[in-house]
Amino acid sequence: MTRLEESGHPTDRFTAASRTVRAHADSGVCPTCPADGPCPQQTWAVRQLADHPGGRLLLHQLGIPSDESVSIQEGPLR
Repeated sequence: MTRLEESGHPTDRFTAASRTVRAHADSGVCPTCPADGPCPQQTWAVRQLADHPGGRLLLHQLGIPSDESVSIQEGPLR
């Protein structure tokens, strides 16, 4: 799923975003990564995850900074 084919379901967007950030973890790439410059899919994914407590936790666990400066509460994901 690309950001242009974005689903209306929040769960679908969260799943796609989490797959994208996992693909980029440890300097990885995804199928939509350009040869040079930042990946627009990764930018979209980080923004999607930054809007959710579970997404912020995932970003924190992967060491991916987000634009959000919201504290992350430890505990199980719901």
